[in-house]
Amino acid sequence: MRGAAMTSGEVRQPDTGSVPERRRDARENRVRLLAAGRRLLGRRLSARAVAAEAGLTPATFYRHFATREELIDAVVADQARSCSATVRDALSDPDPARGLRSYVELSFAVQAAYPELVAEFHRRKPACSAEVYRRDLGTIVARARAARAVRDDLTPGDVLLVLAANRGVTSGTPEGRAARSRRLADIALAGWGLG
Repeated sequence: MRGAAMTSGEVRQPDTGSVPERRRDARENRVRLLAAGRRLLGRRLSARAVAAEAGLTPATFYRHFATREELIDAVVADQARSCSATVRDALSDPDPARGLRSYVELSFAVQAAYPELVAEFHRRKPACSAEVYRRDLGTIVARARAARAVRDDLTPGDVLLVLAANRGVTSGTPEGRAARSRRLADIALAGWGLG
């Protein structure tokens, strides 16, 4: 009976009204830990450092990740999902030129902002289908060519070559990397006919 004192034989029911709130907090904490792990990747990545960067406690870190490696796996898997979403967005854009441009610009921005993450991503080669990625990238390029928005001889390999070149933009300050990356994107896109 609510409001009455419990007798020794009664079982207290959980406060189910707060469960969704706890789940939301847990999801938000995981997102904060992943973001902190992404920012700190390439440095000494300890549970204490990641938790502090996220504004959380080491205990919260361990509720989500048993080890540093588990966090890195999760950060790389999160980036793989983000890459897939970027490709899907480019494919679904009704303007093929804008789709290709936005894909390249977003990819360059991530590479410049998180060079350690990109390097780790390529080292681990996450379980996302390279075959599907290449097929979808081929479709993005073919749509842009069919719309006469790019040079007739542009290939998916050309896009991959420029993305690989941008991975070389890894030294200096984040602002400097971003500026060099934008400049390289401008040059490449202009060369493809998207300038």
